[in-house]
Amino acid sequence: MRQQLISILAALIPAAPTIAAEQIVVRFSPIEQDIAVKELRAFVDRQIQSPTIAAIIEKANLNPAQIQTALTLEFDLKQFGLTVPLVDRLLSSYAAEIALRELGQGIRPRAGEATVPALRGAILTSLSDDGKISAIEFLEKYPTDLLIDGNVMQTMVSRVLKDIQTLGAPILQILNSQRLK
Repeated sequence: MRQQLISILAALIPAAPTIAAEQIVVRFSPIEQDIAVKELRAFVDRQIQSPTIAAIIEKANLNPAQIQTALTLEFDLKQFGLTVPLVDRLLSSYAAEIALRELGQGIRPRAGEATVPALRGAILTSLSDDGKISAIEFLEKYPTDLLIDGNVMQTMVSRVLKDIQTLGAPILQILNSQRLK
């Protein structure tokens, strides 16, 4: 019953009018720069570097191709045999809540703290239409303007990659056991 309700809600989410982030503040100490989500979309779709994007890339000494790859890299549920209802259940777990709180330290509203429901909602909304999510789609679906702290995110990504190497097999066992329910 719960899975059916989630499936129905997931199907309706894209049709509902949503409030989404229009601006993002990108922070790579000592740089802090506002950028429109539309500029990021043009950058990843058409490789158009607005003056703002060009300045961020230059000042933070970033590789444009790596940024485009990071923004467009897709996670496809089908590739892992997952469904939106299963991801909803996983994101509602205690372990996922801890991970989402930590993610909220690097990606949060411009004013205040990120909430777990907002992060979970942006993830599920991104997945609901085609079972795929990318960073750019997540940013477009987040319900308010954001601050992305690049320094915090770099530290977090390094730690997550290390954890994935350590915990990859146990996580796959958990996912496989959840699929059977």
